[in-house]
Amino acid sequence: MGENIVGRALRSRGISSTVILLLLVLDVACSYTPDYKTYHDVDRFNKEIEEMAAQWPKLITLEQTERSRDGNPLYLLRLTGGAPSDGKRKINILITFGEHSREFVPVESFFKLVRGLCSNYEQGDEVVKFILTHVNLLLIGLVNPDGRKYLERKKDYCWRGMANSVDVNRNFDWEWGGPGSSGNKKSEEYRGEQAFSEPESRFVRDIASKSQLDAYLSMHTGAQYIFTPYGDSKSKRTKRRHPLTSEQISLGNAMWSATDGFFTGVGTVNDMNDYTADGTIADWISGVLKVPFSLTFELYGVPGDLPNCFEQFNPDSKNLEKTLNHLHPLYNTAFLFLINHYTHAVPPPAIQKLPTTSSVQWQFFQNMDSPGNNLHYVDLTKNMPNRVEMMKEMCALRVDCAGFHSSGWFKKTVLPKEARKAVPGQAAESGLYVKVPKEGGAVNPWEAQVAP
Repeated sequence: MGENIVGRALRSRGISSTVILLLLVLDVACSYTPDYKTYHDVDRFNKEIEEMAAQWPKLITLEQTERSRDGNPLYLLRLTGGAPSDGKRKINILITFGEHSREFVPVESFFKLVRGLCSNYEQGDEVVKFILTHVNLLLIGLVNPDGRKYLERKKDYCWRGMANSVDVNRNFDWEWGGPGSSGNKKSEEYRGEQAFSEPESRFVRDIASKSQLDAYLSMHTGAQYIFTPYGDSKSKRTKRRHPLTSEQISLGNAMWSATDGFFTGVGTVNDMNDYTADGTIADWISGVLKVPFSLTFELYGVPGDLPNCFEQFNPDSKNLEKTLNHLHPLYNTAFLFLINHYTHAVPPPAIQKLPTTSSVQWQFFQNMDSPGNNLHYVDLTKNMPNRVEMMKEMCALRVDCAGFHSSGWFKKTVLPKEARKAVPGQAAESGLYVKVPKEGGAVNPWEAQVAP
């Protein structure tokens, strides 16, 4: 067992190795592992995906044409409703879950998504009916059953790859073999002997290649971020961007707003991460297949360096449903955004129209801040002009956002001018941005009348 950050800090304060080891053991003992009454193991996954297909045969088509390297079934679940009455085309969205063994939350999110859409469609929910008549969903609920089986057998909750150690998310032919992966079989980022060396990779590749995709979403855990392409080493070095980066960021901002700030960061992955990742699914789908929207999500993560990986990547059973409820508005938001982007289909009245950046204007106060009453903090690009434009869009989407400081803090209210605090030494673009109504503008409803 290696020391974590806490262990190293204790050693620096003169605490003995014996005491540190005892504390680490107690930490693991007091933490949690998966409760398979709540979380799905592979056998239960296979059983329940078949049951869902039998329960909703008019909405679900379940295909099992391929098997993993170890012979486990690989499922593709197609979910869609009837043809749109407005004559618009259906858009095709692929979502993958369960790429990495230790990341349980995405698989649970898959079940919640399918059951929620099907049951709400049956009950006549206008929003869901609109979505499923305009979208073909292609869902791979468990990309990596071999790795999950290995984890279950060994109880190694840090295990990331497939049973043979290959990381499926480093096995795709986009900058494959770069330094953002490893040729060492003992590395958790082992890329395999060659691109698409694994049946699981080829399974995803073939579905994506044949489906004329309009969007792809890749679900993970480890943090709470929304990433746009590209994440490979060459892209980080050359600052390569996708042609639709601004539209992808707008989609990310909308999902951030819909989940009430659940995600703590939104941005291009090579700008947001210190490390690189070569051979990922999302980059291949974006760069090779030229799919306009290809986003990667980190759905949950505990900051730090915990000795129990399951705890680091997944909530305990009693908090799983709460976590899923918090993040799940991202899906319908993504579907509605993409339907509008591609078809401009008119949504039903039940869908509330969100405000946009065009509905507000901004007052800027250089090197000033409005202390306290913060709404959310978000980690964004270090490019200050881009950061400010993102924060304007994000704040405009929230009726409870009064403004923001360009350091990353959104505000519930802002203090009157005379109560604001000077912040010395900031860049020219840095400061407080206050949201004001575009029409009238004499009274700012978001400005606090008195200091708290």
